[in-house]
Amino acid sequence: MTDQFIDRRNEEFAAYLQCDALLVEEVYTISATAVIPDPEEAQETTKTLKTYRKALKHLERLEAALAQLPDIEHGVFQIQRNHWSEAIPTLREGLRSSLMVAQERKRLAAGRGQTNHQAKAIAEFVAKVFERLNRPVTFGVNPYDDEPSTDFGRAVQKCLTIYNTRAAPKKTLHYTKSGTQSPPFELTENGAPADWRRPAEAAFNSRKPPNA
Repeated sequence: MTDQFIDRRNEEFAAYLQCDALLVEEVYTISATAVIPDPEEAQETTKTLKTYRKALKHLERLEAALAQLPDIEHGVFQIQRNHWSEAIPTLREGLRSSLMVAQERKRLAAGRGQTNHQAKAIAEFVAKVFERLNRPVTFGVNPYDDEPSTDFGRAVQKCLTIYNTRAAPKKTLHYTKSGTQSPPFELTENGAPADWRRPAEAAFNSRKPPNA
């Protein structure tokens, strides 16, 4: 037994692979899987950035307004200990720091096209686990049902399920059937489960020797 924390998802994946859960946890910790937001979190990060920018703008307006106070009042600020005005610079720097962290999260999720970066990171994570286990990273598709035909492909498919990796949530506007001029309401549906094929193929291709 060990007191080391192991993510339950990594324990489940290790059980599937029939390998040491500590090895899976170690690879997970240093992989991009642990830091790349999933599509839903990426959407929430966009809202977060907007909120932080709005808060900073309001704080700047507050500072500009307070700058119009008479000099005698600014003198009072300096005389009083722990005056509330001293918190403004700290608050400003805290907001800027949080904004930078959120911007980095958004950058990690950014990309071109419809690529699911979380799914791609998980396939790469599975490939690294396979390499640690000296198992081949191979790719193939069963022509009869489009299911994976290799152990690696099946492992990627399983890991995506364990991590509940999905496409971005789908948001739709709906209108009431009543005759009133009520505004539409928004419904959010879970994104479809991520497909194994493109992420597994990308991880496989990145390991192919040149001109192979």
